[in-house]
Amino acid sequence: MTERFDLYDDQELPLGVSKPRQQVHRDGDWHRSIGLWIVRPTGTLIFQQRSMLKDTRPGLLTASVSGHYAAGESLEDVLREADEEIGVPVLASALIPLGVLRMDDRPAPEMIDRELQDVFLWPLDRPLADFKPDPLEVSAMAEVDPRELLALLDAGSPTIDVTFRATGATSSEDRSVVLEDFVPMHDYHRRVARAAIDYAAGRLPAL
Repeated sequence: MTERFDLYDDQELPLGVSKPRQQVHRDGDWHRSIGLWIVRPTGTLIFQQRSMLKDTRPGLLTASVSGHYAAGESLEDVLREADEEIGVPVLASALIPLGVLRMDDRPAPEMIDRELQDVFLWPLDRPLADFKPDPLEVSAMAEVDPRELLALLDAGSPTIDVTFRATGATSSEDRSVVLEDFVPMHDYHRRVARAAIDYAAGRLPAL
């Protein structure tokens, strides 16, 4: 069956209609998605590396879990993405809402991706070995220090060191990454990094 998305106007109000996913991305209709950011008590963020099989942004680092709301789905419904992508289920009650990100992206020729993304921190203090990513979706999981990420984003550092664990690997490895290794949504990543730092400091995080 063709996946359908509910449509919204530019004021984030539902239009009461849905369209097939391909047409939504062709026409640039606003629709809803979710972004989950696993955060450790220290503020360390867990990124996923998108599979090289993905048709957009293959091999780049992005949110721990992301996905679209299918037509008629609730937050509890769309949280299935966590188990499907990284092999760890999550309940809505475990999440810290950061706000809604208005994302207007052109990830591929003739593709207009306009998302109203519900963004959450997901406090979870588990090692990379606990995750069981779907190799069709995720090439690796990576631990990223939010302060080092800010230094990279603000041109203070040309590279930063992160801990990678490739999907299916038996051990993790340290690796240097550059800005181009991340999905090019740098203001979004900057805001999430600051939210992670606030969370670790006991302050109320937000985008």
